[in-house]
Amino acid sequence: MMESVDANEDAAVADLHQSSGAAGTLEDAIWGTSDTYQHEQAEQMGEVMSNLKQLHGERIAAKRKASVLEGRAMEHMKNHSDEANKEDMELLAAHMEMELEMGILHSNNKVSHAYLS
Repeated sequence: MMESVDANEDAAVADLHQSSGAAGTLEDAIWGTSDTYQHEQAEQMGEVMSNLKQLHGERIAAKRKASVLEGRAMEHMKNHSDEANKEDMELLAAHMEMELEMGILHSNNKVSHAYLS
């Protein structure tokens, strides 16, 4: 019975050595497992850093796109404002022309206000 326990222990130690890739001791097997763990952690950290870089790039692209859209909106507003100002000026010119035809428009507002006061 004792021989079978020893044989099982020997087989377990041999399996441990084979699975760890280390030669000889339990300590080698533990360090081999630790190296594998560290390698996996490094891979995961690399993936996290890659994802962060991608998100940062997407954020910068979104900011640029927002800036371009804001510029387009401002240009549209300016153009619309210019058109509105042009229409206002045309209306004002038509009104002044009408007043001139009716003899209401005075060449100097200060003089007309002083005269009316």
